Amino acid sequence: MRRGLFPILMMLLLSGSSLTLTGCPLFSKPIRFDVAWATPQGEPVYIEDSVYDDSWRFSSGILSCCWKKASKIAVLAPPFPPVPHKVRIRWFNYKQQKYYEATVPLPQDSKKIMLSLPNPDKDNLIITTGVQPDGQAVVWFSDGLSEHSGTWIEVGRAQAKEVPGDPNDHKAQTEEMRELGEIP
Repeated sequence: MRRGLFPILMMLLLSGSSLTLTGCPLFSKPIRFDVAWATPQGEPVYIEDSVYDDSWRFSSGILSCCWKKASKIAVLAPPFPPVPHKVRIRWFNYKQQKYYEATVPLPQDSKKIMLSLPNPDKDNLIITTGVQPDGQAVVWFSDGLSEHSGTWIEVGRAQAKEVPGDPNDHKAQTEEMRELGEIP
């Protein structure tokens, strides 16, 4: 009789362990999302670096439009990183000829917030970092490319600091923008 119970008890014990492990955040399924950047129309910037949780990064290059719209998108491929808890961004403002850097803390329950977005299929989840002329950096989670095509939730905001950098690194682009009348 004892021999017959042992395999059953082991199966129950092991199945209970796997349920516990799959419910653990370490083993939860990653979320598929992309990252994007935004700036107000007519405020061209060069995004030099975006670092997420000090572990993965992107540079998006020149942006000149639009606020609360995923203007430039980096499509992530598997394996997907975890939803970040902070974003550090460094950019150059063409009109001001200044470099800025900000670290934007995000909520600890970022994954829960992202999963609460109303898009039922969750195929278009985006983390957008926007930079403003006054040095504000803003992060949104969204389920659409713009505020008109999905829900956008602001999840973080920080004031950037002006940081050292050589505007001559962007001299050719600055001259071209002046010739085109994009900046004074």
